Amino acid sequence: MSNIAFPTLSVLRDSPPSLKWELVSNTQVFTSELSGSMQTLELPGARWSCEVPWADLEEDDAALLQAFLAKLRGQANRALIYNWARSVPRGTINVSGVTIDSLVSPLAGPVAGATTVTFKGCGASKTLVTGDFFSIGTELKLVVDGPYVAGVGGQMVNVAFEPPVRAAWSYGDPVVLTKPTCKMILSDPRGTWTTRPGKFTDVPMQFIEMF
Repeated sequence: MSNIAFPTLSVLRDSPPSLKWELVSNTQVFTSELSGSMQTLELPGARWSCEVPWADLEEDDAALLQAFLAKLRGQANRALIYNWARSVPRGTINVSGVTIDSLVSPLAGPVAGATTVTFKGCGASKTLVTGDFFSIGTELKLVVDGPYVAGVGGQMVNVAFEPPVRAAWSYGDPVVLTKPTCKMILSDPRGTWTTRPGKFTDVPMQFIEMF
């Protein structure tokens, strides 16, 4: 199994014409047959999914996406996908050199299930705002309850995010803020495209996060 980066398309077609992005929570609902009352249970395993209907592509971009689908080999390999609608933070945080910091001794990072993290290297007084994305490893997170402002030393404390950490992070792990990705597979093993007269091609894609 290989991780396949999404290709860089032409300047005019680097963002899809539309994008459906979802966070699929792993929950169960129990409804009483007697009273109709409901109880819910949250389980680990929330994951991202997306639909990307690339359309009206000219030959160069169509060829890149066709090759990308071929390299995925159906659902055998993993695609590294980011949210094209928000590929960089809206906040002013440094987009390079940011890592996980620790507020405890010995130094440690967030454990599985955590929903807050502290960063260093953010830049004095720089910000992250609600809705910004970041990734650590192949886990993609969405900032909630912002804005967050870094102190004079560039530390940003207790940044809240969703979904929760799946596998423990470590002190010093790098934080990706430009095109932060998660690891996905095609929802359907068939790589499909349609070409119309004039050689304009549609390449619909649908992905689900893989872990």
